[in-house]
Amino acid sequence: MKKKLIALLLATATFVSACGAEAEEPDEEDVETIDEEESPKSDEAEDEDDDESDGDGLFGLGDVATTDSNATAVAETQAAGETQAATSDAACETACEPEPLASEDVSVTIERSDVNNNLWVITNTSTTTYHIQPQFDSWGDSIVDSSFAPGEVLYFFATSEDGEITKDSFLFSEATYEMGSDYDTQCAVVSVSYDDSKCADGSDDFTMYGLEDVWEAYKKKIVYEDVEDRHYDSRVIYFRLYDADGNVIYEPDCADDFAEMMGMYCAILEEGIYWDTSIITNWDHAEFYIKTQY
Repeated sequence: MKKKLIALLLATATFVSACGAEAEEPDEEDVETIDEEESPKSDEAEDEDDDESDGDGLFGLGDVATTDSNATAVAETQAAGETQAATSDAACETACEPEPLASEDVSVTIERSDVNNNLWVITNTSTTTYHIQPQFDSWGDSIVDSSFAPGEVLYFFATSEDGEITKDSFLFSEATYEMGSDYDTQCAVVSVSYDDSKCADGSDDFTMYGLEDVWEAYKKKIVYEDVEDRHYDSRVIYFRLYDADGNVIYEPDCADDFAEMMGMYCAILEEGIYWDTSIITNWDHAEFYIKTQY
């Protein structure tokens, strides 16, 4: 730095002399004095200048940006960014749905039941837990399960117009919920014997048959942390009534036949099944196909 200053003074003197101006060249003593004086920028300041150019510190501006006001602004900006990221993540958990899987990538079997042409058995044969929902909205009944676990079986009672049910009839994606949680649909088949005390007084044509025995047997076959609360979300989707010899004396033909009598969501276990008196009071035992869908 000292050498640069001396060179600058000499250059200035030469320039002034060349222009005809009177200028005295600095004598040796002056040069020595200047050389010994501290420069405007000490070696320590020079090091600080180098630090600034390194890009360290807040916003890459070195110590220049480390004022109290800037530090506060940085903290507020970072906090706002973290809040926005957390909000986006929370929104995505509820709004961002997994991409649908191609049917050939889904290991699920769908077979027509041997008890009714419109009753279908859907089995997860993979090691993957799926989310399953209908491909079409026109079906009277529906299966929407956000935790279709490996080995689990679901029952789908179709309408007379649904035709062949295949994997392409549903949309599959990887599940986002665990078995036994909300939005987990489960199905089971329950057998009970006829109990005359379960028949409520009704009209001559229709009688309400209580399903308390069905619920008590069914809740032992399903897995929920709050199983008693699922009483209100469970309903009959299909049933068969037998005589004492094991002959089927009644079953709904299809889901729209069921709907014509009950409405698709009227056979709730909490209430019972409201059916033709001549049918509902003349059976020995029955099978009830139950679905819990919340």
